[in-house]
Amino acid sequence: DIATCSVDDDVKQALSVMHTRRVRRLPVVDREKGLKGILSLNDIVRSSGNGDPSQAAVMSVVTRLCERPTGPKPSAALAASKA
Repeated sequence: DIATCSVDDDVKQALSVMHTRRVRRLPVVDREKGLKGILSLNDIVRSSGNGDPSQAAVMSVVTRLCERPTGPKPSAALAASKA
C-alpha cells in the first residue's frame, strides 16, 4: 500500500500521512488516482515559514523520521523467514 496525498488535501493532512507512514515524500494524486506530482518534506519545511503548518508540527515529523525503528532489522526478519 503506497502512501499518497490528494490534490485536495491541505499541508497538515499530508504532514500527518508523512508522520504516520514515516515517509519523506508523497505522491500527489487526483480523484482518478492519476499522479500529479511529488510532495517532499523539504517542500513543507520551506513553506512552513508562513505558519501553516506550524514549525512545531514539521519538527515533530522530522524527529519521527530520524528515530530508529524498533523491532528486528529488516535483514534479520528476512533471514528468519527463510529459515
